[in-house]
Amino acid sequence: MDFHPVSCDRCGTEVLVHKSSFHQTSVQWNGTAAQNCELLQSAASEAKRLDPEAHSCPALRASIERAVVERRLAVPEDDDERTIPGLGSPGEAATERRDD
Repeated sequence: MDFHPVSCDRCGTEVLVHKSSFHQTSVQWNGTAAQNCELLQSAASEAKRLDPEAHSCPALRASIERAVVERRLAVPEDDDERTIPGLGSPGEAATERRDD
């Protein structure tokens, strides 16, 4: 299994990521990354340790999705469901959405 570094667009925390399919992602956090992620630390400090969402970061998840769309992170070709809500498919250019 090949893991590739991905940095969070929000805080710069770097983790190692492997995509087994478009919908399955493995993330390896090291101690430094877990300590540097503000959202992860916030969830932990609010005693949400038993909540599954407390063990993930929505900003990092969005950064991983963007890395797939921008083809910086590979997804196996045999996966048919290749659309990321709000970002499109890997073949489309990633664009910023603004809600004015």
